[in-house]
Amino acid sequence: MDIITFRTFVEDRDKAIENLDVKALLKCCKEYGCCLGIEKATPKVQMATLCKSALAITTISKQTKEKAGKWLKDNGFSMRVR
Repeated sequence: MDIITFRTFVEDRDKAIENLDVKALLKCCKEYGCCLGIEKATPKVQMATLCKSALAITTISKQTKEKAGKWLKDNGFSMRVR
């Protein structure tokens, strides 16, 4: 992946994560060939992955991080990111 494609991927990925949009994240991963198996996970695990990503990425807004943390807690997931 060249630097321009990588930057575009990061922008698309971060937009999907900022909106907590699983479908957009899956589309982004498929488009850039970086699914890493998330497409095979259950919808609940996909959302947990998205929420944990939101907590880990510094450019994601505080509001989205709060929503992500609440979703994880409400659905029995740890907020810890490994």
